[in-house]
Amino acid sequence: MFYNTLNAQPELLASLASLQITETEVTDMLTNINELETLRADYIQTKGNVQNATKTKAKAFKDLEKWMGSFYAVAKIALEEEPQLLESLGKLVKS
Repeated sequence: MFYNTLNAQPELLASLASLQITETEVTDMLTNINELETLRADYIQTKGNVQNATKTKAKAFKDLEKWMGSFYAVAKIALEEEPQLLESLGKLVKS
């Protein structure tokens, strides 16, 4: 707001010349502020996308864990006569 006001009212800018605040400096600061606002909006959008991806990943792992539980239960029944074959599926079997 400070720099926008100075940019819109040249008489205020002229009165700040003694403080070495120039028109160029005001223009540069407005450009920097606009760039910062754009970068901040991009950051917020990216952060939201990352949070959504994490939520989706967690759900996928939960679904996979549930499916693998069912898979191991069926595999245990199917391989009842040869339980050591369960180890080839990544399930540890007591000897």
